[in-house]
Amino acid sequence: MHEELSGNLESNIWKIAASDVLFSFGLINAIYILYFQFLGFTFEDIGLFEAVTSIVIIATELPTGVLADFVGRKQTVFIANAFMLVFSFKSGARTALHFLQCLEYWAWWWEHSYLQ
Repeated sequence: MHEELSGNLESNIWKIAASDVLFSFGLINAIYILYFQFLGFTFEDIGLFEAVTSIVIIATELPTGVLADFVGRKQTVFIANAFMLVFSFKSGARTALHFLQCLEYWAWWWEHSYLQ
């Protein structure tokens, strides 16, 4: 019995780790403040956005824990990842072109500011 539980636990650990890597890789974190500044946000706006995001995360922890108790943890993780996937594509489709335009502007600025 103990070996069976241990095997299931090890099986789930790598699945959750893979999910975290896929959904939380975080490459954008290196430049998102610059991106928000390019859009016209101030540091105060960005800080407020981060604060609200943190408050929402804290406020949704308890309801998702209750949901996991009723539905099951595996289904709750699946539902959460499905929402993340859908909203990532929804927001990505709208901002991807603008983000590429920002990168083009930064490349132009770098070329004209530092190479001359």
